[in-house]
Amino acid sequence: MNDNAPQQYTDPQAGFTICVPPGWDIDLSGRQNTRAIFFHPLVVRDFRSNVNVVVEPIGGMDPAEYYAYCRLQVKRAQGPPASGAARITEHPAGGLLLEYAVAGGQLPLRVLQRILAEGKRAYIVSCTAPLDSFETYRPKFEVCLASFTISREDSPRETRT
Repeated sequence: MNDNAPQQYTDPQAGFTICVPPGWDIDLSGRQNTRAIFFHPLVVRDFRSNVNVVVEPIGGMDPAEYYAYCRLQVKRAQGPPASGAARITEHPAGGLLLEYAVAGGQLPLRVLQRILAEGKRAYIVSCTAPLDSFETYRPKFEVCLASFTISREDSPRETRT
């Protein structure tokens, strides 16, 4: 058994699976409107690097409209110019891949985020770490984002009548 292998987490109710680093703590309390938050075990400067999953309805938008909305929101909310501009691209496994900096109180943060819209839901997977140590987490974050899948049988579908 490989103790360094990512651990798989499945949320059958929300219909997704993700692989997260071994030893990270999980919070299923729903705080910050999340389905799950996976925390690095160490606190550094009052912050724990983390991966979180939010599932939200996209209302009357179709996935393409939702992606356009997300692009606009990131451009409007990105950090100060010194922290670097937001990068928005397509993720190889589907959806959008966003990377941007945010002011985290006294601690500037960097976020790598994958957004998938399917049916009437959006799945937002956010990976967050301090700006000055983000690159040390990037490989683990990329594994999390690449592993994220929606359970097709559990994802909501439109029904035609």
